[in-house]
Parts: sequence; structure tokens; C-alpha cells
Amino acid sequence: MSQTPEIKGEFITKEYDNFAFFGPNSPSASDKDERLLPVQFTAPYFDCGGSNKWVVSAVSPVVDFMPRYSNFTHLRRQRIVGVSVMDIDLMEVDFNACNIGPGNPGPNYLSGIHKCRKSTNCKHAAGFGLRRGGYNCNCGSGKQHPFFLDRPYRGVNIEQSTEEEYYNGFICTQTDYRLVLPVVDQLSGVKIEGGGEGKRGGLPPDLQQLDTRKKREALNTSAIIEPATTKIRVLVNSTHKGHNLYTPESHSLSSNNNESSERHPDNVKVMSTDPPTDSANEAPREPSPQEIMALAEKIRDLRESNKLHKYLKLQGSRYQLDITASQAASEYADSNNVDYTVEREYEADLKQHEEYKNVLIQTDKASSTRNASRVVQLLREDVIQMRERHKKRFHANRYSAGARSRRKRASVYDNLAFDKMMRILRWKSSVSRSNCHQMPNHRLTMPGDVGYGASRQFDNEGHTAVRLSNFLSMYLQNVMPDENFGNLRGGGPLHKDMMFGEVIANVMGNYRIYAAGVFFDRYKFENDDGSVRELFGPWAFRRQGAFYAEDQAGYSSMYVDSDWFRQAKARHAANFFGLKKFKVRAYVRSDPQGTSSVRHEFFPIKYSAAPYEMGFWTRPHFRCDGKVDTWVMTYVSPFFGMDSLRTKLEFRGVTTVDVPLSFLEINQCPMPFSVANAFKNTARCDYLSTKCQALPGYPFARGSYRCICRLGFEYWHADGKTWIEGSLLELEYEKKMAGIFSRFDLLKCRPSSASRLSFSLQPFLILLAIVLWFKQ
Repeated sequence: MSQTPEIKGEFITKEYDNFAFFGPNSPSASDKDERLLPVQFTAPYFDCGGSNKWVVSAVSPVVDFMPRYSNFTHLRRQRIVGVSVMDIDLMEVDFNACNIGPGNPGPNYLSGIHKCRKSTNCKHAAGFGLRRGGYNCNCGSGKQHPFFLDRPYRGVNIEQSTEEEYYNGFICTQTDYRLVLPVVDQLSGVKIEGGGEGKRGGLPPDLQQLDTRKKREALNTSAIIEPATTKIRVLVNSTHKGHNLYTPESHSLSSNNNESSERHPDNVKVMSTDPPTDSANEAPREPSPQEIMALAEKIRDLRESNKLHKYLKLQGSRYQLDITASQAASEYADSNNVDYTVEREYEADLKQHEEYKNVLIQTDKASSTRNASRVVQLLREDVIQMRERHKKRFHANRYSAGARSRRKRASVYDNLAFDKMMRILRWKSSVSRSNCHQMPNHRLTMPGDVGYGASRQFDNEGHTAVRLSNFLSMYLQNVMPDENFGNLRGGGPLHKDMMFGEVIANVMGNYRIYAAGVFFDRYKFENDDGSVRELFGPWAFRRQGAFYAEDQAGYSSMYVDSDWFRQAKARHAANFFGLKKFKVRAYVRSDPQGTSSVRHEFFPIKYSAAPYEMGFWTRPHFRCDGKVDTWVMTYVSPFFGMDSLRTKLEFRGVTTVDVPLSFLEINQCPMPFSVANAFKNTARCDYLSTKCQALPGYPFARGSYRCICRLGFEYWHADGKTWIEGSLLELEYEKKMAGIFSRFDLLKCRPSSASRLSFSLQPFLILLAIVLWFKQ
């Protein structure tokens, strides 16, 4: 018996073949934004007899040529031959209950149903689905929450409140005596490294081309993506051998390592001396406003520390002052470096305060003589005690020897962590398409903690690979080519063109996916004629607005030897623990006319597939292959089939997606030592009065956080905001270290107090009656 030989071969050609792809003609052929996918949503309807739920369907057309194989290209036209439908549970679809506005464009049937009071502003909160309470009520600028209640007012609590609680609470009071920060637009000599790449906040270069239509028309026509017509270039080997701060525009971004060796702003000295003796005809130079402000600030600090006589020397009309002489190596770090256990103890205090508040409110409700003012007074005293207790912990921890010995491992702010972050940002910008070939391998791979948050932020992109791997698992475990069911034939083996179509669709369907692939293990892919390929790895990628696909089995280096493939195979080649079992209750037409539906011969269809948690994200690496050429993170998801005897599962291969690292949003806020985040403990919030919160929307940018006031503190700046931006803090700190006028020391919160003196007529009348009674 002759054995079917394995297919040997190599690339037929080194050039890509061009195929004109005529996609769906919606939303419009003139729209240049590739992120507007041709998907339409139906109105909500009840799926009676199916899922028996209220659903919303996402519908996308399937387009073919008509006539398809005609040589007369002028006769070709698009024809919709089918639609792809996906049903979404209506109860899981969020709605915005706030008023119509810039963040909530209409029409919105459920807009304006929030219950925020007039003194607060409504803000949408995601994740509630079609349920009440999916919003927060924030106090506007110049207003504050009661300092004994944690902010903001949550919509779910407002919806559950009684009528009395609603009308007597959930309000904001006016904050008096607010500070207007001085505006001094001075940026000379200040350099901010680690900002977002370009004006689009970290978008890769080819996505920055989506700004305006005018920009796109100036590009090469081959780089323009049109929803109706797109060029796809495919390189296939049919026979196989088997062989990648946010800052204002005025900030500059350093992109080479030489800048790190420049003089640090800490070493800058502001000097003012008499003019040289050989320039007698030249008028004496007046000191600049920046020098005056820097000198005034340093003189004030030195006078307060009783060290003025040591550093300031008067010599007639000549003075000299070293502005860094009174500064430690890290003045800010010295005042904010505390062990993270202090933060955890404060969070425990907040939890106890919340429980204490609930107990007081419930007790007051159950009491026959209700006394809301007494409850408020007790909560006020509890917050004051908590604030003082936290200050004692803060100062005791700062000056303890134990805290200094642990500062590197679990500090709220760490200079070493900040230096590490800056090295990573310079590292990322130092590697590019032009020089990656000269870089050693260790410079093309970053530590794993740089990718902190990728599993959550790139959840949709990872599930794209999971969807394909689950489909392959279901197909390989249930479909047998030799089966037939009367007039119905069983499915055939997987077709190579189908695999190329799947990976190209993954790249075209999500603008954040730069590459996608399916990689079969050795001798696991079978052709239509029954022959077996040693390797088969269809892979698609985007570049300059065009889409390319090729079979990586034609490479001289085999993909089965790569780290990510070997890691996936080592995990799942013999261990199937954690696979999720699925059941598909399939119905088919009883006859070609489809007069009725009957159960499939195998009912239900069962298969095992890997959930999202079984896949993994690789470390950030630079894909230097002449195709993607950027920093990416790769998600790998395994798929499984049945062995030759169809008795047990076996590992068949993996599906992958590559997402650019530039889309990852870093988190600089304080975290415990156990959290693997390369950017933690680098936020410059004032620890005692504010707490850090990540600010979404600025991918891979330094300063993408905000500092919100802690419980018991209030925001006291009249600038239209209720929190402090991290980018402003980073800029003002660099200005302060450079000796330029800075507002850094003012960017903190002050202790809360009564909003204003109020006058009540009832106590006045009682006091007047008592006085008159004594006089009588």
C-alpha cells in the first residue's frame, strides 16, 4: 500500500500577487476611515422561539462578483449573496442616561432619565447594561461633596435611595476662597520625554494618516483604504518544504539615547554677575523674570530653613546663588516616599468609614427620634480622626529606617522606578524600522512587566484569535469528509484558501490588529487530495493601507521553533485541563426547499475549546521583518482536534494576533510589589492629599493619570476642573527642577472645611426669647 507523500516545496515567487477585493458598499465608498466597518445594527426585537430574549443583531453583507469568472472586467459588479448575523443580548448593551451633549450625541431614547441633582453633573458609567444606575454624579468646579462622604455620588445608590434621602442628600455645596493659578507660559529649557508619538496620542504612523481626507489624497493611491475597494496582496507557496506623554504640542519627544547624557536640570545654576570689564560700553544686563522668580523662591526657602547666610553672599552689586545647593537629589521623592502598607491601611480606614456611615444611617432610620445632624457630626469627627491618623502614619513611615530600606520595593513614589520608566520610553523610541537590523536580539524584546494591562485593554483583539481557534477546534473535532447523510454530504477538510480568508478578515476587521495568523503543528494540515503538509502557516498583515498574506511555512526559519509556538505546545500538547466544553444544538433543512427544520444527525454537537484565559500574551517585541516593523504584543490561542483513531484530543496548532505596543495605556499609579507593572510608583501626585487614578485615552504616554482629592480634602483651584492632570504635574515639576517659574507646589488639595458661614433664624429667635425672659 503506497503512502501519500508529504508535499515538499518552496515559494513559487517572491513577489506578491495583487487581487482587487470588492467589499460591502456600506457605509459609503467615499468614507476614508477604515475603522468604520460595514456593520449595521437592527432595532431591538424579541427572539421568539430561539433564545427567547430581547436581542440586537449586528448584520454585515457578504459580497461576490457577478459574473464571477468573466474575463470581461467591465461586466463585473458587486452582488450581495448573503449576510452574516450576530445576536447581542439587549440586557448587556449599555445606554447613556445623561442629557444629550457632546459626550452623548442623540438620538437617545433613554437620555435625560438620570437623577443627578442640579448641583452635580452627570457622567456615564459603563458596564451596567440595560439597567438603572449606570451613571455617576460629580460635583462641578467650585463645588464639593460633603467631606465625610467618598466621591462621586453613584447612580446605583441614588436609584435605591428613599424619597427623603434623595431630597436631603446627593448635593454639592459651594467652595469659597478658591485659588486662581498664575499662568506663566515659559517652556524654554524644559524637555519632556516620554510623550505620545505624534498628535494622535501614540497612534502608529499609518493610523495617523486618518486625520483628514486632504492628507489621504496626498498619499500614494495604493495606500488608501476604501471600504468598497481594497487591494490585497497574497504570497502563497502551494508546495511546501516545511520550513512588533501625551503632552501638549509644545513639548518635545526625545528619540535618541544621546539626550540622556545631557546635563540634568538639577545641575542648572542661575547666576547674575556684573558685566565683563572689557565691555565698558555695553549696558548692564537686567536679570530675566525667570531668574528673579527662581532667586526669590530659593531665597524664601533658605530664609525659612535658616540657611540663607550659608548660601547667599552679597558682594556689592554682585550676587551669586546656586539654586540647587539647598535641594536634595530628589526633594519630591523624599517627601512622598512611604511604604505601600500606609496606603493599604488608609484604604482599610476608608472601608471602615463606609461601614460606620451605613450603621449610623440605619440606626438613625430605626430610631423614633431621628437626628440627622448628630449623624453628620459623628461622620465629621470620624473623618478628622482618620485624616490625623493617616498623617501620623505618613510621617512616622517617612522617617523610619524600615521604610527607607524597603523604598525600592513597595514605595508610593520611587525615583528608581521613574528612571526605569524613562529608560523604557527611550528604549522604545530608539528602535525603528531603519535600524532594527543592526540591533542585537536582546534590544528587540522588552521585559514582560512593560505589557501590564494588555490582557484587559486588548481583550477584544485577543477574543478575535479565540473565535478562530474555537471554530477550528469545533471543525476538527466533528467534521469527517467521508460522512454522508442521505442527500446531505459531510463537510470536507479545511481548505487553504479558507484559512487565508480567515486571517485576512481578522486584520481587516479590527484596525488595532496589525497581523494575524494560523499556524498548524507538523503534519497536522491535510490538503483536499488527502496529502499532508509538514507545515502550514497562513499569516496576514497590514502595511501602508494595503493588506498582505503569505504562508510562513516557506520561510527558511521554521515558526515551530519560535518561542511562542514552543511555549503553547509545551502547555497543551499533553495537558487539556481547563478546556471549556461547548454544545451546539444544530438544526438543518428537511429538504432542499427548506419546508421544515429537523435535528442534525449528531445532536447536540459537542467539542472542547480553549477559553481566553488559556491563551497568553507574549512580551513586547519589535517585529523586524520588513513587513510590520513596529513594537507589538502577540496573543496566542491553541486549537485542538481528534487523533487518527478519533479517541482523544490532540494539539493541532495556534492562532495569533499582533497588536502594536503604541496602543497600550500605561499605569503610573502606586501598586504593591506583587504587581508586575514596569511603570508603577512613578506618578507625581501629592500622596497625602490626593490619590492617583489612571487616565484613559492616551496610549503609552507619560503623564496619563490624574490626581483626585482624598476623603477629607477638597479641590481649591478655580480652573473648571475637579482633579489635577498628570501631564501638568510632569511639566511643572520639570520646570521647577530647571529653575523656571513653576506651579508644582500648588497642585495639591487642601483640607475640607465648611463651605460658608450660614445663618439660621430659628436658633436666633430661641436665643432672643431666652434673653427677654431673663430680663423680665
